[in-house]
Amino acid sequence: MLIGTYRPAEVKSAEHSLEAVKQDLVVHQLCHEIALQPLQETEVAEYLASEAGNGAIPEGLAELIYRHTEGNPLYMVAVLEHMQDRGFIALENGSWQINTPLEKIDLEAPEGLRRMIEIQIEGLSEAEQRVLEAATLEGIGRTRFSVTSRAALIDMDPQAFEDICETLCRRHRILRRAGSVEFPNGTISACYEFVHTLYREVCYRRIAPGRRAQLHTRMGLWAEAHWERLDEAAVVMAAHFEEGGDWPRAIKYLRLAADVAGRRFEPQQAANILEHALELVKKLPEAERSEYGITILEKLAKIYIAWVREATGR
Repeated sequence: MLIGTYRPAEVKSAEHSLEAVKQDLVVHQLCHEIALQPLQETEVAEYLASEAGNGAIPEGLAELIYRHTEGNPLYMVAVLEHMQDRGFIALENGSWQINTPLEKIDLEAPEGLRRMIEIQIEGLSEAEQRVLEAATLEGIGRTRFSVTSRAALIDMDPQAFEDICETLCRRHRILRRAGSVEFPNGTISACYEFVHTLYREVCYRRIAPGRRAQLHTRMGLWAEAHWERLDEAAVVMAAHFEEGGDWPRAIKYLRLAADVAGRRFEPQQAANILEHALELVKKLPEAERSEYGITILEKLAKIYIAWVREATGR
């Protein structure tokens, strides 16, 4: 019996001869393919414990690594080494030590993994890379994106965009199908998502700053024109316009997001959103700052007054 391992994405993208060999063996029932599933958070915790000689694991560490790697064993090991190299954590005397509060750890793709993904992306056609650029922008469905909205960003025919997405699913294993969405005008569009968040991160960082700002602005404008319930996506809309440098629209949607938080009885979140909006007001031309700033300060004042009344019982 011969046991072998390989990464499907590498075999597919390079048109490797191993793919033809595997298919021939499968047809003649001479092999059995076992697709390894991602690890669960409990299994990530077991791995961390084994590395520490079955010692205790700090609360939240396994969850952080699992969330960032989605249970991919290769990514898990690479991220763990990356965190140790950066001094975020350390293995000392048979136990894991946290040197930086977990909520302050900003995990980027480790250099080795980033380069591996970049090589895969560089081997794609220009059209495939353009599709991935559009796919990296978070939408109303967050990581899931629709063909209709993203094709419009890069002026591509939706059917051609979807065909490329299918190629990136079947041949390159970078995207996967994620259902469909119906727009207010009745149009139904197929949806996709990245197979792993690290693919999205690497693709996004490859976009030049000017190009990235342009895409974010176009994404926000497209959503304005096609979505009815923008209040449900106000935070995402604000982020798109902020990344695009459209400060008035970003402030507009931050105020809307604060109103939504207020209706949900989440005053702290509403206050945080409005304080961020005040920071953006500073980026406006001086003549426009007063109008925007006064409105936001009035909203903040109402929240603070409500807090004082609640605390004092008055």
